[in-house]
Amino acid sequence: MENQESTFKMALKPGIIIGAISIAISLLLWATVSDLGMRQNFGYVTWLVLAFLYHFYTKNYRENNLGGALSYGQAFKFMFFITIVTSLMTVVYMYVLYSFIDPGMLDVIKDQAAEKLYQQPNLTEEQIEKAIEMQSIWINPTVITITGFFGSIFFGAILSLVVAIFVKKDVQIEE
Repeated sequence: MENQESTFKMALKPGIIIGAISIAISLLLWATVSDLGMRQNFGYVTWLVLAFLYHFYTKNYRENNLGGALSYGQAFKFMFFITIVTSLMTVVYMYVLYSFIDPGMLDVIKDQAAEKLYQQPNLTEEQIEKAIEMQSIWINPTVITITGFFGSIFFGAILSLVVAIFVKKDVQIEE
């Protein structure tokens, strides 16, 4: 039976590769797309790329390490370990990006959030100012990094649950 440590070791390399690809896509978008809304839309496409890579590496794991048999739970566990590695890499990248490479991006995020508040007709000026004040507490490199980590883990777990459906392969025992 495969133990957790060796499953993690097997997931480490794919996790690093997927993390590097995710960071490369993010850097490419950062360098080429100035509109944050457009970047977010491309981010959704990135999830499709991640789903493909999760499927690819888990299928390889199944075929090359487990003799072609992989339960749903084993598939999920392998992909979840990939998620942990990838999430750790991307949050370090996010912190460096928001703290050192482009700290002005946080101001753009704050400005866009304030603009959306001003577009809401049912909010008073006082309510908008309080909301902007609250947002400034939450929009900083440390908080974004922490929430980004937990968000990545959450969405990675969901992605792992879905992709596991397509990669699991139970062995049929003939009688």
